[in-house]
Amino acid sequence: MKNKSNRTNGDKSAVFQLINSMTQAEKRFFTLYAAMHRDENSRYAELFEFIAGRRKPDAVKLAAQFGERHLEQLKQQLYRKILESLSLQYSRENDQLQIQNFVQRASMLTNRVHPRYSVRELNKAAETAQHFHSGVATLNGLHEAVRTQLHSGTALLNYLNEMMLNIGSLALQQTIEEHTFTELLLETELLNRRAESSRSQHEYESIHVVLKKLNDNRPKKFISVRSELYFCFASGLLNYLLCRFEQCFALMNAAHETMERYPELKSTDPVLYLRILANRSLSAFHAGKQTVFIKCLQQLRVVQNVPSQIRDYKNGITAVLELMEYNSQGLFREAISSIRLHDRAGFFSGSGEEISQIEIYLTFQSVTALRGAGEIRKASRLIADFINKGGKKLKRDAYVMARILFMLLRVEMGDESLTRSELQSVSALLKKEKVLYAFERVILKYVNRMLIANTKAGISSCARQLVRDLDALRKSPFETAPMMYFDFRKWAAEMAGARV
Repeated sequence: MKNKSNRTNGDKSAVFQLINSMTQAEKRFFTLYAAMHRDENSRYAELFEFIAGRRKPDAVKLAAQFGERHLEQLKQQLYRKILESLSLQYSRENDQLQIQNFVQRASMLTNRVHPRYSVRELNKAAETAQHFHSGVATLNGLHEAVRTQLHSGTALLNYLNEMMLNIGSLALQQTIEEHTFTELLLETELLNRRAESSRSQHEYESIHVVLKKLNDNRPKKFISVRSELYFCFASGLLNYLLCRFEQCFALMNAAHETMERYPELKSTDPVLYLRILANRSLSAFHAGKQTVFIKCLQQLRVVQNVPSQIRDYKNGITAVLELMEYNSQGLFREAISSIRLHDRAGFFSGSGEEISQIEIYLTFQSVTALRGAGEIRKASRLIADFINKGGKKLKRDAYVMARILFMLLRVEMGDESLTRSELQSVSALLKKEKVLYAFERVILKYVNRMLIANTKAGISSCARQLVRDLDALRKSPFETAPMMYFDFRKWAAEMAGARV
């Protein structure tokens, strides 16, 4: 590891010294490692970028950006993550050397002692490959080949010598393959952080560019199990962003099967394993696979030995899926009881903290439950608090859908004055942010028409027209996304029925 005499000024803590000693290759590997093992409730990757981007970090700015209360704890977490990354980086580099040594020993033992001793060395090579998830299929194939040639010493020796020549090439191919799919997964993660789905032609094309790269780089047979896993997960995420839930489920299912075949992956990538289970459940739900959804949710519930640093993520995403299950079955009172448990468990962040995707999901599902139980004013207050607290810290599409939902709840409550005010405010927001898509135009048109109508029959007619307009939008690949936050179509149908 590269050492430097100069140290980061302004902070003598171990994490500053450690980051200051890292090479560019080590920093890049950590950035990729952090992206693959991200925890929405932690900001250690952001802290790393802050420190690594400055020769002399400003302690005042550091405290202002991350807060003094938890800064030391965050530094300690970052320190541990850097050590994990460095250990993984150098262990993977030593991986191929170990495999080569075992194969070389097997070759030397051939024709000297009983063939079973050669097999022992090849067993060690296969175990090493499986432990590091690299070239497993190839080395297991070698192992099986040796088994079938135990009584042919010359043939076995020739085979091993050939393998010795191929190991270096295999290592290089594996490194290139893993680097390629790690980079593509990182591109996918960046797209996923910006929005929950594609809403414009530009976003749609951006997703397709990365999806094409994944398919273009997909080999006929993967050398690395990890590369295959990243391919399935990244492709699944991109299909989710395109609202192709059947395809997403199939790919997440393939990723899950890969992890089940190689249990070591679950211990080295626990966050990725949980995300695969969560996305299997989400895609099954949106694809209308109710029975499969419940089965997937149960598999997530029973995951054991979850590391403490990601236990909140597991409990949070499970809580979201449970709320979705209750709401889809119309069990709103049960959902409300569940909400109170979530609140006590601390899934809802305090003021000033970053809004996680889990809290976004929880908020929309909680509003659905409260409204379904007839507690519309509580639902309105909850979404208003969410908007006020989240602001620019929210994903843009989540913020826009929250504003639209709040406006519709005012409509339902019959608050004409606030509805008019909110209509003007939301219209201005959509134009300013350049997100006045077909769904948004349909909603604004409905609210405008509803405010003009002054009879029950007229109001009901507006709601029925909204149902027809929303049904027509289902054919567009860009207009399915809003329904992932809240079932606006169901809301419109209930309004039409309630007003007759």
